[in-house]
Amino acid sequence: MSIEFQSRIKIYYHDLSNKEKSLADYLLKESEIASRQSIHDLSAKIGISVATTSRFAKKIGYKNFQEMRLSLSNNKSAGHSFFTSINEDDTLLNIASKTFNTNIASLQATGSMLSENTLEKAYKLLQNANTLALFGLGGSSVVTLEAYHKFLRTPLKCFYNQDYHIQLMSAATLNENDVALVVSHTGRNREILEIVSILQSNQVPIISITSSPSSPLAQKSTVTLLSISEETSYRPESISSTVAQLTIVDALFMLYASHQKADAVKTIEKIREVIKTTRV
Repeated sequence: MSIEFQSRIKIYYHDLSNKEKSLADYLLKESEIASRQSIHDLSAKIGISVATTSRFAKKIGYKNFQEMRLSLSNNKSAGHSFFTSINEDDTLLNIASKTFNTNIASLQATGSMLSENTLEKAYKLLQNANTLALFGLGGSSVVTLEAYHKFLRTPLKCFYNQDYHIQLMSAATLNENDVALVVSHTGRNREILEIVSILQSNQVPIISITSSPSSPLAQKSTVTLLSISEETSYRPESISSTVAQLTIVDALFMLYASHQKADAVKTIEKIREVIKTTRV
């Protein structure tokens, strides 16, 4: 099965009904067999209705059952070690290697969830914006700070402050001609959702980065970019997601900067000259 299919199951699994989870478990375990089954045969095998199977395919982001089955038959698989766990008896080199492999798997899974349509929408929002305002709290503030650091190198006016109250104030000053980039692993943080409410009341377009497509943040966003990660014994999923989210930020920066090349180059050169004065 494809990395994309595994990724979709992972991010939607907790929102599935018991019958849908039974179907998901079967598809993960018997993907080769399932890829050759008709919707009627597959439904009969699991003991669910054809309508449930059809809804399941759409629920995890496919247009229909046939598109999902094609993804099942795709051999670009991450294999059994899609994410690897660290054990107490691992050598130091094994721990380092597994950490690299887990991050690589997270990036591959996250990349598989991107689409041309979603990226184009995000780019156009950035292209047409007067101001890019960045919002993220706790661990997500690392990602938003990096986004601020990158977009300062572009002609796009941007704003970020780690203080929650200042983020609230910033949200209140924006309008429909600006754009907000909101980062939250769960998409359910109360403070972030309060900021989102203010943004919505001001009709500000929202680009969100989250690991939960069913979260309130994702549902209230203009465009949602999903990050995929795995929790391990020693590293929470929220920490694992940071690598994927930072890479999404990097992709957004490259999308914008590459299409604003002339102006971006001038801004980057000005910043380089200023930073150069700080070095010995």
